This record gives sequence, C-alpha cells and structure tokens, in this order.
Amino acid sequence: VPATPPGVRFGRWRVSRRRAIAVVLFLGALAVFLTGALGAQNLLDNPSFDVDASSWDLSAGTGVLWTDLLEASGCANSGSALIPSDGDEESQAAGIAQCVTLHGEETLYASVWHRGHGTFYLQLAFTTAVNCAAGALDVAQATEPQDPEAWNLLTMAAPVPASANGVLVIFAALDP
Repeated sequence: VPATPPGVRFGRWRVSRRRAIAVVLFLGALAVFLTGALGAQNLLDNPSFDVDASSWDLSAGTGVLWTDLLEASGCANSGSALIPSDGDEESQAAGIAQCVTLHGEETLYASVWHRGHGTFYLQLAFTTAVNCAAGALDVAQATEPQDPEAWNLLTMAAPVPASANGVLVIFAALDP
C-alpha cells in the first residue's frame, strides 16, 4: 500500500484527497435496485456487480472497471463498479448508465450504495424510445454528498410518464 499522507483510505489503497476523485469513484454493490413496485423483481441487468461490471455503460470518466476489494456489504462473492474520473484539477466527473425497457410500470423505485468524494447523483431519464436513444420526456433526480470512508444508500421513487417506454438509469459523481 503506497503511503501518501495526508490521504484517504479506500480498502487497501491510499490516495490523496486531491487524487481521490481523479482516480476512483465507487458505485455500490449488492443493492442497486430498480423496481416497478416495492418488493418486485429488479429491472436492471447485473445490479449487484457480482463478478463484473457488464451491462453498464460509461457516462463520464475514463472506463468502467470491476473490483472485489470494496463493496457495501462485505460479501466475499460480490464487488463494485470502479470508474476512474475525468476532468481537470477544478472539476472531476465519473458515472455509469444503463437503459431499461419499461413494461407499464407506474412508479419506479431505485436505490444504490455509493462511496467517494463530491456529490452523488441518481437520475432516471425517461424516454419514449425503448433503447433510450430518443424522445426525452422527464428526468427524476436525487442527490447527496458522498463519504470517502463509508457507504451511503440513496433511495428514490419516481412516477413514470404515461408515454415512457424506456428509462436511462444514471449513477454519477461530481466534485466539487
């Protein structure tokens, strides 16, 4: 473990505060849920990052990686998405997204564990297209500050517009 005090410890890694968002953004494991009813089946593909970060697309940053070093529950058989951020010294951004086809859901319930620096964003961008490529309708958003030392759970509910056929689920962090 490279010692870079003053620093922030991420599992077995230590990085300076200035480099923390520039190097990593952790998006939670085991509890990324998107359902059409409380207690219903998860609508996301690979919601818990069990063995990889497949099904998730880069929305900001330099790549989508997978790690089993850090995840919210401490489960040995799970992992986290790791997104190196992009930007300059003043502003950093990292995020992942997944398009979900809707099937008549009236309300979507979403929750995600997250950890890192800056402000964390959970967005549901509703579209008329099932592939989320066109027909932007409405965006529901929840935000909260991140903590580099502890996992936080962000949860939200959003009504689905009547003409929505797809929703782009976006997890992102911005610093400052």
